[in-house]
Amino acid sequence: MSLYTHFASKEALLELMVGEIVRHLCQDDGHPTWQAALEGLCRRIYAALHDHPHWAPLLSRSMHQSDVPIRERVLALMVADGMAAEQAFRLMSSAVLSTTGLVIAEHMLRATDGSSAVATRYETLRRWSEGATTSPVTSTVSDPASASPTADTRRPSTRTSNCRSSPDSGSRTRPPERTTS
Repeated sequence: MSLYTHFASKEALLELMVGEIVRHLCQDDGHPTWQAALEGLCRRIYAALHDHPHWAPLLSRSMHQSDVPIRERVLALMVADGMAAEQAFRLMSSAVLSTTGLVIAEHMLRATDGSSAVATRYETLRRWSEGATTSPVTSTVSDPASASPTADTRRPSTRTSNCRSSPDSGSRTRPPERTTS
């Protein structure tokens, strides 16, 4: 029995497959903030494409416009939070494409033992950051609990601002002023 008795053409079959993959990747977990929703979306995409790397080439195909409810909800949350619609779309697109690219890179860049060369490189950079005495921001990433770009931190997201929490007091403080020499 031929698949083409059920589908008009190979293109029709591939289009249906892409639609199903997008529906799987773009399920809405109902996160209340755009930051948490975008992080959840990227984590879902990462996990699914990591487990099914053969899906990535299908996603590179052009497809008909389709409704993706999570996209619209996240964009609406971003705009409601004061972001311009174009900026919100670019940010969301960048996050999704970066996540997809990371998975592709991890699958393409394997060491001879099969381990991820990307993860190995990230770990090397993290170790280098431990000795960064002239780079205060870089030296803060040497905490192994937050080191991996794919680690599941599951921290609750908060609205972004120009302030940061002081680890000692829990109060909000301004970031240190940059000085130029």
